[in-house]
Amino acid sequence: MSLSRREILERMEGLSVLVLGDVMLDEYLFGDIQRISPEAPVPVVALGRQQFRLGGAGNVASNLAALGARPILAGAVGADADGQRLESILAEHKVEHRLVRLQGRPTTRKTRVLARNQHVVRLDQEASAPLDETARAGLLDAVKSTKPQLLIVSDYGKGVISRGLMREVVAWARSQGILILVDPKSTDFTMYAGADYVTPNAREASLASGQPTGTQEECVTSGRTLLGQTGGKGILLTRSERGMGLIDSREAHFVSARARTVYDVTGAGDTVIATFGLALAAGAEPVEAMALSNFAAGVVVQRVGAASCTREEIAREAGIEYPASGPSSDDLRLRTPRMMSLTEAAAAAERWRAEGKRVVFTNGCFDILHAGHVVLLEEARSRGDVLVVGLNTDDSIRRLKGPTRPVQPLQDRARVMAALHAVDAVVPFAEDTPLNVVLALRPDVLVKGGDYEVATIVGAKEVQGWGGEVAVISLVPNRSTTSLIQKSKS
Repeated sequence: MSLSRREILERMEGLSVLVLGDVMLDEYLFGDIQRISPEAPVPVVALGRQQFRLGGAGNVASNLAALGARPILAGAVGADADGQRLESILAEHKVEHRLVRLQGRPTTRKTRVLARNQHVVRLDQEASAPLDETARAGLLDAVKSTKPQLLIVSDYGKGVISRGLMREVVAWARSQGILILVDPKSTDFTMYAGADYVTPNAREASLASGQPTGTQEECVTSGRTLLGQTGGKGILLTRSERGMGLIDSREAHFVSARARTVYDVTGAGDTVIATFGLALAAGAEPVEAMALSNFAAGVVVQRVGAASCTREEIAREAGIEYPASGPSSDDLRLRTPRMMSLTEAAAAAERWRAEGKRVVFTNGCFDILHAGHVVLLEEARSRGDVLVVGLNTDDSIRRLKGPTRPVQPLQDRARVMAALHAVDAVVPFAEDTPLNVVLALRPDVLVKGGDYEVATIVGAKEVQGWGGEVAVISLVPNRSTTSLIQKSKS
């Protein structure tokens, strides 16, 4: 019996996936253009902030982690500062890795300069020569040390994936009964022989097959030509704004694109192969796996740069309830769209910045809301265009303030905060400090209330490091939750 979409999403949790391929460091430099250079007819970009993300095969791993899987990333990086930075980001995303460090070869880095959501220029630092025999053998050993349920090969043509490595990896995966998916770069698909599914975009499929891919009929002809080269189960062909098609030797199925407003298609193919492969590994029929990956693609293309989405976001796109053990009817009444997970808030912050908006962040317990809180929030909101509030969970408040707090549970506090006109998003966090939230949101302005010194504010150094502002707002005298509690007892 076929699984429901909700069951497929549930079964994605904890699946082990090996991602093998070209690992990259994506650097984003955000700024604004006010004038043209007097030295040459080119725009002058006034840089505002810098952001690093996982790119290439790393972005596939990031997508898998966001979907609840346990990714293991295998590839090569240089023995340089960019390689160290990439490993630090993997640690932040809790992605296990088997990276081979190469002397004399730089870590692949793509630097994108953006102004008002528009790509101005991209700068690539890379070496695309094939790995030498020692590095290839080390990478193969690293691959064979894993025991995944799914293998995704992410070929970006940067030298990691070769015909010889593919032959050995496919033989190993086949002997272990591991499902194999490939995101291709080579125009010779015989290189990927033995893979179960290959996921080219329309242009890649056309170049590899030597046939057009404009219509559905042409996609089927091209896909079956490529299927003859791989000997696999199917070709998942992505068609940008036209959606995608799944082609096997007997049938072909197509779905329309789900995008609302397309900000950036960077890395959308990584999201597609991660979702499609994970759904297959979870027991989905191929057509259902394609449908879920199409929903996921519709989420990420609304964001700037390589991005990922969660199972909750896919469920929302698909119009299904997830998770199965959902909240009570009373809990549902307390929810609003402004109450977000950290992943959702980070995506929203990206969208707001892409629209040229200034993102402000502040945090607190906000146990019993009073006038002092409202003034703080309104003044924080005045520093930018949108305000995100980090809200301590109940357990973290108990650690900070003792066993009798909070007075109100998280769900109630969040609902009250979300109702304020000054607040655009509320994000719970369970840690003792909001540092992880700050790093995920990368706000333009960090606000704290009280008599703090900027140097002592958690996240201040990081925000200033990417060109942001840190502000301290004085509190309204004689207004506090503690005094309200004491008065209620007197």
